[in-house]
Amino acid sequence: VNFHKARKRHVQHHARSFQLGSLRIAVPPGETRATTAEWRTPFAMNLVWLSTHSHKHTTSVDVELLRGAAPPASPPLVETRSYSEPAFQYYDVGQLRLEPGDGLRWTCTYQNDTAKTITFGVSAEDEMCFTVGFFVPDDDASPLPRVPGCFGSGLGLVCPAN
Repeated sequence: VNFHKARKRHVQHHARSFQLGSLRIAVPPGETRATTAEWRTPFAMNLVWLSTHSHKHTTSVDVELLRGAAPPASPPLVETRSYSEPAFQYYDVGQLRLEPGDGLRWTCTYQNDTAKTITFGVSAEDEMCFTVGFFVPDDDASPLPRVPGCFGSGLGLVCPAN
């Protein structure tokens, strides 16, 4: 992502960040395992950038769109096949709008070639499973509402999902 300073009075929208993650990662030595999590938005939002974050044991991450109770839309919105070069997608405001109850489902697959079980953690030897991005709320001037299970001081959302 490249950031550029905007000229005065040229900002049309203020994007907020989100990090949606799964803490349920447990891959025994010598095995391949996947973990899947999902998150549903309680308010309307317009996604403008979508990507993934994981570590070196990751073989793939797929992010799917969830519309209400319908099965996930296909193909996935993002398909990452290299943790060091995660796939990403830009959207114009309104192009990928999530209504309340819509959401994202992400699946991370890992290959453990080590002698210990790989779990969630912050070191490069541990793993993560995140869908990350930016969104624009409908009312740009209002603070974000409280979202149960999330934190972020109103500037964005950090939501551990299970």
